[in-house]
Amino acid sequence: GSEVFRAAAAEWMERRLAVTVDPDAVIACVGTKELVASLPRMLHLRNPERDTVLYPAVSYPTYAMGATLAGLRPVPVQLTDDWHLDLETVAPDDAHRALLLWVNEPGNPTGSAGSEARFGTTVQWARSHGVTVASDECYVEFTGMDGSDPVPATVLSAGSEGVLAVHSLSKRSNMAGLRAGFVAGDP
Repeated sequence: GSEVFRAAAAEWMERRLAVTVDPDAVIACVGTKELVASLPRMLHLRNPERDTVLYPAVSYPTYAMGATLAGLRPVPVQLTDDWHLDLETVAPDDAHRALLLWVNEPGNPTGSAGSEARFGTTVQWARSHGVTVASDECYVEFTGMDGSDPVPATVLSAGSEGVLAVHSLSKRSNMAGLRAGFVAGDP
């Protein structure tokens, strides 16, 4: 992406989500659906020993499809009663084989919204297993709007090592035809 686009994305993340991201740690993508579908393959090229993609059991179907398209094992992670990932239910073998953990907070279709504390726990679990976290945050602008919802949060509040935050302008700004998004985090 252009320097202007990457800088604007980094400035928005600092202004809206209170995290500092270097514009060099932001890349543009042609919509995030394509990124979601292709990220497992790209990561598998870097780490072919891992063959499993973990994703929320109730979620966007492209998380599982991206794993399948990459020739990897899609493994759903059960959710808690309040619709968050229940990482305690991940089998030890699946955690050992995992390449990628998808997080979807704010969740679609569940409406669950992550917090810095929840993201911190998720990232700590992933780091302890050597798993990259990709957080689909395309609905983050729909939290904290009326004061009763949690304030908008990003997985990058736990640091960028092994962490990617995915943002879609088409969903956030009602610009579906634009096909623009970005991913920020671990270079």
